[in-house]
Amino acid sequence: MKSSVFVKAGLALAISVTLIGCGGSGGESGESASDSPATAPLQVDPKNYGGTPVSVRKTSDFEVASAAYSDTLEMQDWLADVEYQLEQYRYGGGYGDTTAEHCLEENGNLFIKEQSSDTREYIKYEFIDCLVPGYDEPLWVNGTYVYDETSNTDGTHFQSKETFDIRGKFEIDNRPLAIVGSMNSDASFPDENNATFSLSSPAMEYLIGDQYLALQGMRMRGAEKDELFTIDMQAKLISSDMGGYLNLSTPTALEELEYEDCPRKGHVVVSGDGKIEARYGASTGRGHGIEILLNGSEVEYADSCDVGFAGEGAGGSSSTPVANENGVGAAVGNSGSENSVSPDESSASEPV
Repeated sequence: MKSSVFVKAGLALAISVTLIGCGGSGGESGESASDSPATAPLQVDPKNYGGTPVSVRKTSDFEVASAAYSDTLEMQDWLADVEYQLEQYRYGGGYGDTTAEHCLEENGNLFIKEQSSDTREYIKYEFIDCLVPGYDEPLWVNGTYVYDETSNTDGTHFQSKETFDIRGKFEIDNRPLAIVGSMNSDASFPDENNATFSLSSPAMEYLIGDQYLALQGMRMRGAEKDELFTIDMQAKLISSDMGGYLNLSTPTALEELEYEDCPRKGHVVVSGDGKIEARYGASTGRGHGIEILLNGSEVEYADSCDVGFAGEGAGGSSSTPVANENGVGAAVGNSGSENSVSPDESSASEPV
């Protein structure tokens, strides 16, 4: 099933941005109302997580975002597995017995419409109360998935929109499934030393059982020019594991040279019931290094980004704001790993 690489990249980038402290409001953004991303109402949110701000009162509160990131990776892996099962049967590589209840075109409960040309690829899947074939646990699905991509003739500019309205349940215990929302992407690669991309989503929601994750009013933009990388974003990240939402933004875009260990400038904020900020390089009060602020007061400073910050209270440690080789924030701390996704990764097995 065709799915844009930018969906997975967008989720992973947005949540890794959370881990380095992006988000919130205020600051010197200079953004106009017309620059704000479109926002659509949430349709799935089971417990009004979108109306409950996450507590941000000490730097150790930062750790709650790592759970959202971990959940996203697990959710993406699960969705990729379901997609794989559907693809195997669609292209004749299925295994095991199927029944009239399984999602197959010949059973009349899966409809697939495709259109393609040198500059467009369109595909629509429609599921009608059918069982995913080959999947270990009986999974019933209804709804539609649409992917629509256009490109120029030389393949240096791509635009796509994905629309999801899939709902279902797991048969054994009636756990609900919902994948609802849309994601837009735009990418240009004029030459090997220059690239730009943007992602936007009015709302994108995932529900598997009692696990819920959503992005609302998300917009992310990135660019690579020679050895300079920049990225800026704003979004509302909503998670059942966090118990609510965090607002994400970059009042000053992150800029990093490929071989430097710290962004030359940038201001990222995460806010819920309180606010934590990371300022880099020229955006700090010292003009270099990194400073961490909690509700407007500095709590940590370092000359280098390659350090760990001790958390306030409960002996916890906050995630360390760093940037990887693509100029994208990654977290190192209690999560125990560095996590990021580059927008030009292969999309060999993207989720439904």
